[in-house]
Amino acid sequence: MNLFHSDDFPIHVETLMQQNHVPGLAVAIVRGDQIASAGYGYASLDPETPCTPDTIFDIASMSKSLTAASVVLLVNDNKSHPEVQFDTPMSTLLPEDFVMSDETYTAGVTVDDVLGHRTGLSGYLYSNTMYTVATHLVEEKSKKSFADFLHDRIFFPLVMASTHLQPQRARDHGLGSRLSTGYLWEKEDSTYYGVEIQDCPEGQGAGSVVSSANDLVLWVKALMNREGPICEDVYQGMVRLRSLRDPSGKRLKPLTSPPFYAAGIEIYYYRGYAVVWHDGNTTGFSGRFFFVPELKVGAVVLGNASGAMAVSSILMRELLDDALGVPQEERRAQEKGKKKEGKKRATKVAAGPPPPRSARGRGKTELQAQVTPLAAYTGDYSNTGYHSLRVEIKDDGLFIDATDRSFGFTLEFEHREGQTKYTAYLCDFLEGGADPIAAEFSFEGGVAVRMGLDLEPALKELVWLSTSSIMSSPPSYNIALIGLGSIGISFAALHLRFTNGTVKTFDPRPDLKEHLLSVLPGYLYANDPQSPSLNVANLITAGRLVICDSLEDACADADIIQEQGPENISFKQKTWTAIEAAAPPHTHFWSSTSGILASAQNESMKDRSRLLVVHPFNPPHIMPLIEVVPSPETKSEEIDFARTYFETLGSGHRPVVVKKEIPGFVGNRLAFALLREAVYLVENDVVSAKDLDTVMEASLGPRWAVQGPFKSYHMGGGAGGIRHFLGNLSSTIQTVWNGLGSVNFGGQGKAEEESAWVDKIVKQTEEAYGMPDPAMLDDRDREIRRVLGL
Repeated sequence: MNLFHSDDFPIHVETLMQQNHVPGLAVAIVRGDQIASAGYGYASLDPETPCTPDTIFDIASMSKSLTAASVVLLVNDNKSHPEVQFDTPMSTLLPEDFVMSDETYTAGVTVDDVLGHRTGLSGYLYSNTMYTVATHLVEEKSKKSFADFLHDRIFFPLVMASTHLQPQRARDHGLGSRLSTGYLWEKEDSTYYGVEIQDCPEGQGAGSVVSSANDLVLWVKALMNREGPICEDVYQGMVRLRSLRDPSGKRLKPLTSPPFYAAGIEIYYYRGYAVVWHDGNTTGFSGRFFFVPELKVGAVVLGNASGAMAVSSILMRELLDDALGVPQEERRAQEKGKKKEGKKRATKVAAGPPPPRSARGRGKTELQAQVTPLAAYTGDYSNTGYHSLRVEIKDDGLFIDATDRSFGFTLEFEHREGQTKYTAYLCDFLEGGADPIAAEFSFEGGVAVRMGLDLEPALKELVWLSTSSIMSSPPSYNIALIGLGSIGISFAALHLRFTNGTVKTFDPRPDLKEHLLSVLPGYLYANDPQSPSLNVANLITAGRLVICDSLEDACADADIIQEQGPENISFKQKTWTAIEAAAPPHTHFWSSTSGILASAQNESMKDRSRLLVVHPFNPPHIMPLIEVVPSPETKSEEIDFARTYFETLGSGHRPVVVKKEIPGFVGNRLAFALLREAVYLVENDVVSAKDLDTVMEASLGPRWAVQGPFKSYHMGGGAGGIRHFLGNLSSTIQTVWNGLGSVNFGGQGKAEEESAWVDKIVKQTEEAYGMPDPAMLDDRDREIRRVLGL
């Protein structure tokens, strides 16, 4: 620890930070049972917040050591999990889920292969995905979420109170103020661009853990000293060498062996000593930890910029030399920090990612003219692994906006040859850039039906996505619909049009068959010559649409059960208790409620983890939004299944997973907030009901159809974006907020106690539009389809 405690060490660290554009860094060291730590620079530049050893960073791939330890804990627990062994094939442990591209691969890949990055089969292949698969194994066997498993088995026993899976969980535990901002350094404009730590649920296990230097060093200490959950057997299971990363031994540093991968950690030998370590690097954050088992010494270095990778590498070597007592003249001269003066710190700080820059015209090869109409390429393209990508026209070129996912990006296309081959420039949502990748389209009947993108460098071929017209056959799920009001019938139309399965229906109304024969054809577009038609009577005869006499019959062999009953908590609780008793154990449970939380509906269920809310906007067979709203107890597999079902249905639906339960979810809360103000304006004679509708239809309606409020106001702020918009109009906005109406239902909706404003609203609305009839509904649906381009 001599180097760490020296007077020169802070100056040296600050110099390295300036040279590598790292605003904040935290270092913790451990020798035996003794820990020391320090922070340098800033956790945030705007406002300036000092970085301390308790500042929380995204530790990225350092998380893999925690994932590996979780699996090894299962292996070591022969009493509860005797089937989980290092040589057990993954497909026997996850028989429905672990499927690779070849049956031989599926049968052959073991737990050890996953932990040691050996799923490349013929050699080492670093795989984030396989570490996420490992967390699925942990969840399946422990019957806990991975976040809870980490907390119960590792974080809590080691008193790592600042460490959580996903930053939102840290915020939920009151740690939001300690989360560091991540920074991207843009050399062109000498600016630090700040980014928040992102939740990345699909990356759990590979990364997604947030921690502080003071916390993470406790994990290093536990590994090094075999403390807490890390007994000798668990430690040996982790450090056993599994893969030789680079058999060629190229680019080795002096006195250093080739590196080996063990389980969530790497091991190499330096001057005869084993060094156990792992690094991590993600947008705006990087660092590493290491320890030397024989010397009982280790360290953690965490920073809030990618440059911390270089800084941590230099400090690791220097701290190693110090621990080993290497004479000064034998220590390796560092490329940075020894001979160069520190570079000047950035003079500007900006929030958000670097501004996008158009990439078109950057290609080195001569471009051919675009002859085929761009509309022939547009549409939704899907792939099981990459989900859906929408090709659209922007600035007279083809464009993909894929910023709706954790690893968000955009693509700008530039035509190369043959009207099929393109260069697509990939701009990372957080890091910017314009990386060229190969792109290709395949045509049938004059329109593009397949799109190939070079999204995975490890593959020697393009990743192909297909339009819904040539996707593999639609799913064949058995779907039970409980409750056939307007929402239920609309969902029936959706499932019948876009799946090949059976749709069973149950509703206590005695005229259900006549009701379906009368109403369902309109939902199946039978009255629209521009849309495909399905004959309801034929669907019943063919057995694709089944009318059941009891709830039990409808649920008996269902893969999905979707409930659309009355908005009554007691009714829903009783219904789900009955459904659970009648349904097979594999069935997915969805409630299409408008505002009753899944956690309120599942109170009487034996297994509360199966139920979630699937909230549509009416009519769901047309409107794209599906809000997937889990309860805190809902299994992640149920969330993933619901999201994937609607993403890949081919109907153009856009599922959004709501992170927290809240009455009304997101869509209805926004809609009802707007309704409240609309009622207030009409009640106070500011505007009539009809004119208020005109205001919406002629302004906010069309704008919000293409841009939500944040994106819209971001565009409205010009070059300064939403920050400029909010700053420029803050006084006006606050004045309006202060004067918003507070209309309420005096009788909570009871007809005999209606509030005075209800009659006024009803009277003006009925005078303007009359009473709804089938023709009006058809007109509405036709206009919505026109707006959506359906």
